Order: sequence, then C-alpha cells, then structure tokens
Amino acid sequence: ANVVLITHHQGGSTVALETMAAGKPIVAWKTQAMEQIRVGDVGILVSHRDRVGAASALQRILENEVLAKQLGDAGRKRSEMYRIETTIPDWLNTYRQVSGTA
Repeated sequence: ANVVLITHHQGGSTVALETMAAGKPIVAWKTQAMEQIRVGDVGILVSHRDRVGAASALQRILENEVLAKQLGDAGRKRSEMYRIETTIPDWLNTYRQVSGTA
C-alpha cells in the first residue's frame, strides 16, 4: 500500500499504529480514535463520512511523493513511542510511583 484509508466509525487506532510503524501515510475520518494522527504530521484527517474529502486527500498524497514520504517517515518515528520496549518501562515506573516503591 502507498497510503492507508481508515474509515472506522469507532476504533481503528491499531490499524493506524500498524500503518505508522510501516512508514505509510494515513487518510482517516476524524474520530476520537484517530487522535494520534495530527493533521499534516503522519496523515490527513477528514470530517467523519466525508467521502469526497477522503478521496481528495488520497489523491493529494498519491500525486505527491515528497508529501507521502514525509508523512510516512513521521508516522514511523511517532510509532516508536508505542513500542513495547518503550511502554513497559514507562508503565513500571508509573506503577512504582503510584505504589510508593519508586
């Protein structure tokens, strides 16, 4: 895939994270689950159920290789914060602080 379209009414965040890790740009409907996608950062958000807007965003990315690469690279970088090697130590530190064992 050169770009991934996410049109879930609810959810879709796992698909978004997998897409970012693969270094691919995203076009998605603007829903709460897509909050990790910042406009112009890792993809393009369009209004919920806006098929014309989604088609336009897809075309914009597919016709602009530089934009597609920028969005994909930013997504890959953003996905690093969700890697298990990063999240487990963060959660352990949080639990230690909350439990008073830090």
